[in-house]
Amino acid sequence: MRDSMLQLLPMLSQELRLEGPALEIGALQTEGQEDYADVRAFFPGALYVGGDMRPGHGVDCVIDAHQLAVRECAVATALLIDTLEHVQSPFVAVEQAARTLKPGGVLVISSVMNFPIHAHPSDYWRFTPAAFDYLLADLSPRIVLTQGDAEFPQNVIGIAMKPATDPEREVRFDEGVQRVLSAWPEDAPAGPLYTWRPSVVALSQRQAERPLLVLESGVTIGQSFVCPMDGLERIDVKMSTFGRSHNCHVLFRLFDIDDGRKEIAAYRLFGPHVLDQGWTLVPIPLQPKSKGRRYLLTLESPDALFGEGVTAMASSKTVYEDGQLTITGEATTGSLGFQAHCRAADWGVSQGARTEAARAAAGGAAGSGQANEMGWEQVRYLTAKLNAELDAFRADQVKAQVGLDMRLEALLDESREAASLARAVKRNPLARIWNRLLG
Repeated sequence: MRDSMLQLLPMLSQELRLEGPALEIGALQTEGQEDYADVRAFFPGALYVGGDMRPGHGVDCVIDAHQLAVRECAVATALLIDTLEHVQSPFVAVEQAARTLKPGGVLVISSVMNFPIHAHPSDYWRFTPAAFDYLLADLSPRIVLTQGDAEFPQNVIGIAMKPATDPEREVRFDEGVQRVLSAWPEDAPAGPLYTWRPSVVALSQRQAERPLLVLESGVTIGQSFVCPMDGLERIDVKMSTFGRSHNCHVLFRLFDIDDGRKEIAAYRLFGPHVLDQGWTLVPIPLQPKSKGRRYLLTLESPDALFGEGVTAMASSKTVYEDGQLTITGEATTGSLGFQAHCRAADWGVSQGARTEAARAAAGGAAGSGQANEMGWEQVRYLTAKLNAELDAFRADQVKAQVGLDMRLEALLDESREAASLARAVKRNPLARIWNRLLG
């Protein structure tokens, strides 16, 4: 079991109020992970059963994930954590886990995409986010999360609820997941949690063979572009760390040029989570009417010190003709390596519509689902802006302190020099004769 899941599960347990009976499928704690991979403590006081195809540490009973000997609607929480890649038929395993859930019960699944083969005892599969969405298609509401490279994520996570008879329960599920995402720490293992949705690559500029100027304090990289579709909600940017580790932050900002350069998004990423020659996902609040509008994406690192910055990758020649690449406001040759994603037109038919219906049944106002989503986006946007301002303030403080330290050292040097000169004069015979004459 990976560190990121051990950090995520207690947050989900608290915010979603996960209950027992709880069934963990794939509970065997392999060599080196004894007790470390035990998640029972996240369900205090609840009946918890750990099942696996083999007996061993953490296993209460031997089970077959393809044919669970558990009656229907008997379980409140089902977990398949880092297990599905080891199951011969993941479709059947998820179907069996969902069958055991009570109405309103929660299923949590996780697996890997960009990860080495690890046979425990066998390793069969790798999963895209779309595959997890398909596996959970019979459950709603549901959410799929990713971690790592935007185009080749390391971790894929699915959280879903069996349709509940109580509409308020579905609303609480959605709000609980949003609280988890907002509280996810920036230095968490494997990086940020990104919400995956089916999207269309509306604009693709993948030619990016050269790193741009390092994003030290005061340097800004910009790329303007025209969005060819409605529903802009994500931009992937190819980045470079020069093979080094960094503790600074990268601030991505998006401006609507056609609306007086209005800032519509700000996303702050912790430097260690920038992957060298990898694609960074920049989430954007949904722009329903983005077709034909001109935008400006900027990158900066307000708290980067000398030799610490990362940068973006670009083409050597200008290959994207509808936009301009700039370095600190000055036009330059080349085009940023980036891709603009727009929300698929059919997304939300089963997801958004069901959430809307649940809110209406629970007494919520019409349209509150989208308002709630935009509300969380606004919280994240304002948080990113505030943190960026704090980064810049801290960087200014460091620079000021460095300046004070240098001035103090210069004064000390002058004081030492003056004292040394005074001692030399005092020891000089001519000085003693002069003092006697004056005395």
